Amino acid sequence: MKNVHVIIDRPLGSRHPDYPDMLYTVNYGYVPGFAAGDGEEQDAYVLGIDKPIDSFDGEVIAVIHRRDDKEDKWVAAPRWTRFTRDEIRSATEFAERYYDGWIEMLNEPFDFLPEESLRLTDGEICLRLSHTVQGDPEKDWVPTYHFDICLTDGTKTGVCDLRIGHSRRLYYGGNIGYRIEAPYRGHRYAAKACRLLFELARRHDLGYAIITCDPANAASSRTCQLAGGRYLQTAALPADNDMYREGKREVMVYRFDL
Repeated sequence: MKNVHVIIDRPLGSRHPDYPDMLYTVNYGYVPGFAAGDGEEQDAYVLGIDKPIDSFDGEVIAVIHRRDDKEDKWVAAPRWTRFTRDEIRSATEFAERYYDGWIEMLNEPFDFLPEESLRLTDGEICLRLSHTVQGDPEKDWVPTYHFDICLTDGTKTGVCDLRIGHSRRLYYGGNIGYRIEAPYRGHRYAAKACRLLFELARRHDLGYAIITCDPANAASSRTCQLAGGRYLQTAALPADNDMYREGKREVMVYRFDL
């Protein structure tokens, strides 16, 4: 993803200077130093900020190509924040509905840290890399590390994973998942694994992590508390969420500032 600085000249809530019926529902501006197809500086929509701003630093996550205009539009968002193609289309529809365009999602391969640099241990447990999975914006998937949770003698006690990114889907599903096998429960291995994953998340400048759990799962909720989470809410799952289709209706949401 390209890092950009955007000067906002049409903040959220403002109206187009020539077409007052057009209300800007996102912040909109230009990227100084980059020329667009019309010879002017490159315009950009800024998603993921819910208040008017003067400037913005983040990543270009998509490009809106217009078949009937000389200029493409960039779509920028805060670092590690991801939106689906449908979410981008909905957010920019107030302006893009007047053009014949299509959205190109930018999906550069994620640079996972080399396995030899992942020394994740607290002296009692260690995380052994199992595999990694690249993100896929078409499916709203983010890059993910998968680990075995092991004792220092190599005994596997469970598994965990770290998902690098922030999105609507991850608010309900979380950045971290874990499972401890029954014979090894009661030793707080899940909370200890989460703390080790926070170290890795910091190395990727994730900023914060979300962990969610079923309200009926007292043990998992206790794990979030032991790991230092701040309870945000018990959120109703949207009908298009995978967990909703599996029969779940709510999740408890915890935030961990990194």
